[in-house]
Amino acid sequence: MKKLIFITALIPLLVFSGGIFAQGTCWDECAYAGQTEVSGSAYRTCGNYDSDACLEWSAWQGGGDTCYDECAYAGQVEVSGSAYRTCGNYDSDACLEWSAWQGGGGGGGGGGDTCSNECSASGARRCYSQTQYQTCGNYDSDACLEWSSPVSCPSGQECQNGQCVAIHPAPTVNLQANGQEGPITVSLFGNVTLSWTSQNANSCQASGDWSGSKSTSGSETVSILGDSVYSISCTGLGGTGSDSVTVNAETNLAPTANAGPDKEVFEGQSVLLEGSGFDPNGDILTFSWNCDGGTLSSHTIAQPHFNAPSVSASTYFSCWLTVSDPLGLNDSDTTRILVKNATDTEQASVTLTAVPPSGQAPLNDVDLVAAVSGIGAEGLDYHFDCTNDGTWDKSVFNPGVLTYTAEDLCDFESSGNYTARVEVWKDCLIAQDTTLIAVSCAATPTCPDFNIVKKIRNLSNGTTYQTSVIANPTEVMEILIEVTAVSAISDISLKDFLPAEMVMRVGTLMVDGVANSGNILEGINLGSFAAGQTKRITFRADLRGSSSFPQFTTTLTNKSEASSTCDVKIAIANVVVHKTVPPSSVPTGLTNNPFLDSFLLPLVFTAAIIWAAKTKLIGFEEWLDKRRTWWRNYHSKRKLDLTISKIKIKEKLNRIL
Repeated sequence: MKKLIFITALIPLLVFSGGIFAQGTCWDECAYAGQTEVSGSAYRTCGNYDSDACLEWSAWQGGGDTCYDECAYAGQVEVSGSAYRTCGNYDSDACLEWSAWQGGGGGGGGGGDTCSNECSASGARRCYSQTQYQTCGNYDSDACLEWSSPVSCPSGQECQNGQCVAIHPAPTVNLQANGQEGPITVSLFGNVTLSWTSQNANSCQASGDWSGSKSTSGSETVSILGDSVYSISCTGLGGTGSDSVTVNAETNLAPTANAGPDKEVFEGQSVLLEGSGFDPNGDILTFSWNCDGGTLSSHTIAQPHFNAPSVSASTYFSCWLTVSDPLGLNDSDTTRILVKNATDTEQASVTLTAVPPSGQAPLNDVDLVAAVSGIGAEGLDYHFDCTNDGTWDKSVFNPGVLTYTAEDLCDFESSGNYTARVEVWKDCLIAQDTTLIAVSCAATPTCPDFNIVKKIRNLSNGTTYQTSVIANPTEVMEILIEVTAVSAISDISLKDFLPAEMVMRVGTLMVDGVANSGNILEGINLGSFAAGQTKRITFRADLRGSSSFPQFTTTLTNKSEASSTCDVKIAIANVVVHKTVPPSSVPTGLTNNPFLDSFLLPLVFTAAIIWAAKTKLIGFEEWLDKRRTWWRNYHSKRKLDLTISKIKIKEKLNRIL
């Protein structure tokens, strides 16, 4: 009884250990029952010769004698009438022999009927009807193969070559723009090639920013007039499949007009106006001229001829050129034409202006502006002297204009009143003028104040600008940075620090809606600001894809840094990248509590088993007695079978010898 209680107490400790079986396992010594291993003339056979559930090798048999196969291969069937026997290893040697005759009353040829196979191989299948199939096998008491009863295919399937397949597979379709899945960005009014393929479809229909019936595969070129979404749906017997692609148009920028240099002409004659226009998007521009006098050879070309009217004295006329893009954005510029009276004698005069005319020392990069009147622009030469010391600081020969600006010409390091001088020469005519520049003592420098704000929007799903947005690993972000000057400031630089998981799109940097060729990741100069002025900087960046985001959620922090000569300010915005659904926790035991699963529950279970045994609630001794009796019978049978096998081997050897 004490041994029984001890064994019973061990059972839960063997069963429970962190929620898994820890003891009581065995391993097969060989691959399958009946497997034979030969060494010289000795052999041993795989089987279950003890009380566990695993296979082991028998003791080596033979040692000098050999045996021979009675049949060709294990599983071979021999039929005689309605009786049959099967090839296999039914004794302790390593050779194959026939089993006893089965069916038909016994030995060799009993019974009167024979059978034949209805099918060639067990497991083969054939279609019984359009929606049913049969499987080859042995489904009765004879030794032959026959077809099973018909089995129906699942709903929506039919039988083909013995297999159930979908009657009408669902159509699939793939639509791309310029060979890409999209979204893609192209020039406004540019062309995009849409291409598509489909399977299991009979017809297709376009929708979105294109329309009409389409073939089941093909390509088509469309012109981009703005942000567009192209969709296609293809229909077949299995239903409808669809796909879409997004094409974004670059931001439309205003053109720039240039009316050309000023001109001069005698009355009654004509002169060519040298107008031109530039569009940053490469759009085709339209031209429109208007003048306050005279006539034009055309009002709608870039370079028309101006026909001068009759004048009593030399007179200036103005002509305005306006250039427009296809979306209505435009720009204008003006040129002046001096129409001279045929009998006038030219009287030249010039006015000199300093920009700025005054300031605190050091006052650098002062412009000198000379405006000429009473004479034509052709053949004029300009000479500038910043301090009227008799030495020309700049000379310009025949620029062909009546107003010329010598930019950033003069520097004044100390305070005082300075006189700048200009002379304009044409043939024998000379005109001159001076202007005063007042430079005061430098004031105590102060640091101009400015602010920086940063936001991000998800272009792929159309969010607004926010300080934090949510995205998946393949979407496109647009970053907005606003720099505002509280007081006037002469110079601000801006630099952006993208995280490694984001890459900037080339050519997307814009400053106040104008494309900028600088590299904001290395730093760009925003120039001077007036008090209260704000400049908007935008660019786009792609997330690098799922492989760059090993976690379910990753927060990317994007920092921008704006700096002046005496201050640095920083702004940040976040992108929260969601990748996949987070894995749920995996239970490790009954309660998922290591203390309860590994210690307390096994202890309670053990106490319950001991109590049940003592109170004889569990008839464990009776079960052990039955188990001992079964084992003795099994062991005796095994010994008898082994003895019979040895006798058979000796009899066979005696017959052979």
